[in-house]
Amino acid sequence: MPEPNYPPVGFYFSISIAGDAANEQNAFKEVSGLNTSFSVEEVTEGGENQFAHRLPKLVKFENLVLKRGIIKADGNLAKWCMNVMQAGLAEPIEPKNVVLTLLNENGNPTMTWQFFNAWPVKWSVSDIEPSEDSLTVETLELSFSYFDQTK
Repeated sequence: MPEPNYPPVGFYFSISIAGDAANEQNAFKEVSGLNTSFSVEEVTEGGENQFAHRLPKLVKFENLVLKRGIIKADGNLAKWCMNVMQAGLAEPIEPKNVVLTLLNENGNPTMTWQFFNAWPVKWSVSDIEPSEDSLTVETLELSFSYFDQTK
């Protein structure tokens, strides 16, 4: 018998700092960067001129990109990101483990990923056009060492 609500529909996402119980204002509508790939090294063999051997190297991860309508930044995630970005490199960057949860239409978790040693690398706000009637979008980009699907 198939599982109810499978496959999951991407309604919205919640993100939290691992171990932090306060998840206020951490819902995001769009998430990208959930992919991995091998970098490849090409090695030529003496006497073999028809091809090069393609060997796997390290696994690469893209940055985790989170988008939502702009809100007042007073949650723990937003405070952590702003503190890192405003300090520049005057203070050491404190990486944190971050949990991303896909929520269904009722706000219940359907899938979860954990990103290890994450830290903010970019924060931006979409262009604000007074002549257009559009939502102002906030984008947060996190770098991380690796991720694991936990549910």
